[in-house]
Amino acid sequence: MTAHLNLHLNPHNHQYNHHPFLHHQPPPPAPPSDSAEQSSSSDAKPPTAAADTTTAEGGGGEVRRRPRGRPAGSKNKPKPPIIITRDSANALRSHVIEIAAASDVIDCITAFAHRRQRGICILSGTGTVANVTLRQPGAAANVTLQGRFEILSLSGSFLPPPAPPAASGISVYLAGGQGQVVGGGVVGPLLAAGPVVIIAASFGNAAYERLPLEEDEEQPPPLGGGGMTQVQGFPPNMLPPEPAFWGFILFIFIVGLSFDLALDATMPHESESIPSPLVLFCIQFLGKRLGSNKEEGIGPITAAMNNAVKKSAVLYHYPCPDGTFAALAAHLYFSATSSPAVFFPNTVYSPIKAEQLPLHEIRDVYLLDFVGPSDFVQELSSMAEKVTVLDHHKTALEALGNKASLGKNVMTIIDMARSGATIAYDYFKQKLSEGNTGSHESTLSEFDRMRKLYDYIEDADLWKWRLENSKAFSSGLKDLKIEYDFRLNPALFQQLLALDLESVISQGMMSLAHKQKLISEALEQSFEIALGGGEFGRCLAVNADEALSELRSELGNQLACKSQDRNLRGIGAIVYRVPEIENDEMLKISLRSVKDEDTTPISEKYGGGGHRNASSFMLSSADFERWKAHSRWFQ
Repeated sequence: MTAHLNLHLNPHNHQYNHHPFLHHQPPPPAPPSDSAEQSSSSDAKPPTAAADTTTAEGGGGEVRRRPRGRPAGSKNKPKPPIIITRDSANALRSHVIEIAAASDVIDCITAFAHRRQRGICILSGTGTVANVTLRQPGAAANVTLQGRFEILSLSGSFLPPPAPPAASGISVYLAGGQGQVVGGGVVGPLLAAGPVVIIAASFGNAAYERLPLEEDEEQPPPLGGGGMTQVQGFPPNMLPPEPAFWGFILFIFIVGLSFDLALDATMPHESESIPSPLVLFCIQFLGKRLGSNKEEGIGPITAAMNNAVKKSAVLYHYPCPDGTFAALAAHLYFSATSSPAVFFPNTVYSPIKAEQLPLHEIRDVYLLDFVGPSDFVQELSSMAEKVTVLDHHKTALEALGNKASLGKNVMTIIDMARSGATIAYDYFKQKLSEGNTGSHESTLSEFDRMRKLYDYIEDADLWKWRLENSKAFSSGLKDLKIEYDFRLNPALFQQLLALDLESVISQGMMSLAHKQKLISEALEQSFEIALGGGEFGRCLAVNADEALSELRSELGNQLACKSQDRNLRGIGAIVYRVPEIENDEMLKISLRSVKDEDTTPISEKYGGGGHRNASSFMLSSADFERWKAHSRWFQ
């Protein structure tokens, strides 16, 4: 009986465990042979059946199965809680915003949205405002309300660039002192007569869409992440298995690299060598696929792959719209040709030095709208394969010196009849057209679409003001407060491409009157200085804060006219500090002139430069005080 139980009632027997109707069946007879072996074997082994069965007393032979199940306390352990350490990128944030008296509510909220790079949705507001201009439906003109008004309702939205200015706006309902209620869209300033409290929500990752969608517009990528990187041209469900896929990528890379080497051997040394699309595809894909796995030792591999292709370096004049739009033309070209490029904003007050550039990673250098200090081009030409200069400043010709000293690998286009932006526009568009095989049509169309914007940039930079509403465009562009440093604002070029000419002009027309008021107040505070201690004659100057320095071109032009009317030189000097240099003892002097007055000799003597009618330089505050003292002595 014992052997019988060991053979047939063992819990490891699958029939015993999975067929309950067999639990009380009589056991089948044991085989006639080998019974002794089975008996002896069962005596030698542990009595496993005894652990699972019991026999009733009295010898009845009834076998009962012990209850089975999980022992007490053996349930699944509770999983640790999921802790969310940061908000979703699409989450709304609530804000209670208090705006001080005498502040412009519109400007405060616009600056808040720009600095945070988040959209602002105004839910409500309380407080009092004064002297409001409203646009009402059906009204022939805007309505200006004088006096103090209590806010009954306030709503609207403000979006940071690249959304056009027309996408932002605010509506208000106000109650007057006699109980009258008026409302409409706010145009111009909305000055707080006392503390104004606004309840708002902010959001990020807002997708700006232009409708209707084009038929050939690409569909957005699917939300959520999969286990495999999606490669352009391959649906996710059509990608080969991982090992085969890596082999495929490696094969494509070797073929592309072999093609490049064979092609380089047949090309002249001066020709510009651009890696084949096959090599670029492999490097870009591997960089995306492996770049985030540094902890697994793959980071160095990615870095080595990226270094296999040298980049073009683009140094552009900053913070100048003309230099920034020149960089935009370069961006369109390099994007269309799939050529890697890095962009460096280059300031006049702190120009980039050759040792600051990663020249071991750079193939050629483009200097847009600013050539840098003397001998900078010559130094670059000895380290890079090619240097291209696109500029229009008079000081650029003097900085370059004799063309014979530049070297054969330096190409220059200096045209003072055009701005730096339009020079770069014409250069890169022609370069793209010459190598066009039909695949660059969309980028060439983008060049054509942006041409009008480039004309307005040139009209303002050369101080021509010949185009209709040119000053309004320049004013509206400044109102957008776009950060022109590509390192601080990676979406810079997308923001510029999204600009709408009519929207920028409309924004500028609304703000021109307010800016002119600031300029008029500054002109009343002007004073006389002796340029260079008297070496360059005398003119008028004004001290400008950060906000007024943004209007230095318009202010300088009107100041120059006022200076000329006082029988001084037709030059205006705007004096302000530059926070970026972190030196309060240094002042920036921006000169503007009218007619034939040339400002460049003054700027060049103090290490600056620019145009005949617009130039600038840095000067210590002690030297500037001496200029003021000399002026009093002359009087």
